[in-house]
Amino acid sequence: MAAEYSRELSTKVFAGSAGGLLWASGRAAPPATGSAASSSTESGKPKGKLESGQRKSLQSERVVLGPAAVGNQDIRRIFNPS
Repeated sequence: MAAEYSRELSTKVFAGSAGGLLWASGRAAPPATGSAASSSTESGKPKGKLESGQRKSLQSERVVLGPAAVGNQDIRRIFNPS
């Protein structure tokens, strides 16, 4: 009884994790407020900032999140929504 339950649960967990990978492929959340995405080479040299909706050009590139330059207008927009 316990072995059968374990097999069924294992099948369900595997199906759920495999399905999640299929749904999430190619989709990423935007960076949080106050951070920006930039691309870098495999060795770590920075290549440039990634704008909204822009993707890395090579599979070997890496995306790094770092602090964004936030101006006064952005701060006003965040704390005084109209």
